[in-house]
Amino acid sequence: MPLTHSCPVRLQALQHGCMDPALSVRKQALISLTALMHRECASEAVAAAFLDAAMPLVMDREDSVRAKCVDLLATTVLDGVMGGTGAALAWRLLALIDQQQELCRYLQRACTQWALVGLLTKPLLTAVAHRACNPAHAQGWTLLAELAARQAGQVKWETVLAFWKALYVLWTERDCEGGWVGCVWPSL
Repeated sequence: MPLTHSCPVRLQALQHGCMDPALSVRKQALISLTALMHRECASEAVAAAFLDAAMPLVMDREDSVRAKCVDLLATTVLDGVMGGTGAALAWRLLALIDQQQELCRYLQRACTQWALVGLLTKPLLTAVAHRACNPAHAQGWTLLAELAARQAGQVKWETVLAFWKALYVLWTERDCEGGWVGCVWPSL
């Protein structure tokens, strides 16, 4: 039986653990909440708990917690974006991140750290750009904007132009994600 259905109190305890003053408790709660999210990747409650409690740890006051959070986010988001086993989870998390400015700020910090350790590669940019070119998957632009800002010249302007053309066709049919596309453009 899934943890979130049998015991929502445990999920709440993990959330509180991510904010605990004790370093070891925060770190273990982060690891446990991430593992739970991977195990129950279809659970909206677990994904929301992860984003609200674990993602802010990219700005934790302790280096080891920050590093662990950035590492777990890389495993979850970057590996998923590259087509790993957690692809659906990664794209769903990016869609949820795109809806909250504070979460976008945490993603920015994670991208900065990923760039410093060399995790932002051309194949990653290509995979994100390929996904983002499909207007049905516009959440890729949030990540692509952050990646392009840290990897100037790696995103081809043709990618952005192709998306703008596709978006123009759909402009009146749905909400526009043009803001993030505009963020990628100056980085080209």
